[in-house]
Amino acid sequence: AVSLGEKRALSDDLREVYSASGVSHVLAVSGLHVGIMCWFLYLLLPSFMFGKRVWIRESIVMCILWTYCFLIGSPVSITRTLIMFSIVSVCRAANRESSALNSLGVAALIMLAIHPSYLFDMSFQLSYCAVLFIVILTPSLLDLYKPRTPPGRYRWRVTVLSVAAQTGTVPIVMYHFSGVSTYVLLANLF
Repeated sequence: AVSLGEKRALSDDLREVYSASGVSHVLAVSGLHVGIMCWFLYLLLPSFMFGKRVWIRESIVMCILWTYCFLIGSPVSITRTLIMFSIVSVCRAANRESSALNSLGVAALIMLAIHPSYLFDMSFQLSYCAVLFIVILTPSLLDLYKPRTPPGRYRWRVTVLSVAAQTGTVPIVMYHFSGVSTYVLLANLF
């Protein structure tokens, strides 16, 4: 369920536990999965192997990730992530700067041009709001506190990312489910 989004084998009780704790998104394949796969692929394909032909590495990584996306049925969150990663990869290969906010907007425009009904899809709303709030809030929240140790900085960054994502998604969850788990923030940190 975690790697391919296939949840049919999960019992109803287990699904209810995930839902009640506010962490059912862990069972949905998301941008986090793509990020982990991308990190792993970049480890396997270090840039020095390609010299000035960075576009070859970027093309290989994107082909593998888009194949994965189509293999699991192109869920909204993965498609959004891969459109954004594709824009970043093209910029990286062209030696240009990229903007997370601009790539998020382009991804939304592309997806809505293909399927306008996505605007009313809860997965679309949650995925875009989570990333939008991460992009907008994370820099200022990270500046609120400066831990001195690497483990402290890591824990602070994870906390900030979680708070930013949940700030964007809690209103949508409340709208669709008429409530939210009381310990969603703590559960999502883990």
